[in-house]
Amino acid sequence: TRPLAFDDKTVYHRSKAHGEKVILDYIAKGLPALIVNPGTIIGPYDFGTSLIGQALIDLANGKLSVIMEGSSDYSDARDVANGMIGAMEKGEVGERYFLTGHLLTMRELSDLLEKVTGKEMPKTVLPIWLMYAILPFIRFGAWLKGEKALFTKDMLYAAQSNPSVLHDKAKAAFGFEPRPLDSA
Repeated sequence: TRPLAFDDKTVYHRSKAHGEKVILDYIAKGLPALIVNPGTIIGPYDFGTSLIGQALIDLANGKLSVIMEGSSDYSDARDVANGMIGAMEKGEVGERYFLTGHLLTMRELSDLLEKVTGKEMPKTVLPIWLMYAILPFIRFGAWLKGEKALFTKDMLYAAQSNPSVLHDKAKAAFGFEPRPLDSA
């Protein structure tokens, strides 16, 4: 029921708001649709390797020596897929549902990865302000390697926004229940 994020600082959030607005306009004209909003998707079958997926791989392989301050809501890809099916079968036309999972700080995510892999993860947490300061160097280093930068200005902002994205509405409407994150 939150207002659409047309004025959000991140291009990603604004683009999602504009996409939802298009769908909501078509729903008003009779399109039998609804909208689902997953959290940060992780888990098996990440064949394209998302930025967060690559960051987790790099953490597990010891390529990152520090983590950053911030948090995100993580959803198992399988739960999101099941949630989409549940929304299609039992959701209400015109409604918007969060298919979110578990809110974790980057430190908690690193600790979970350590538990799951058995490998020691970084303990040093860089503050967001420092991440913003070194972002040009991160981008330049990625450019030199011919890779995508794992950290972007939008991602840094998103890591400190939206601390509460509850899936209660999806749970009530169609039984959405995310599994424990360690299985993702």
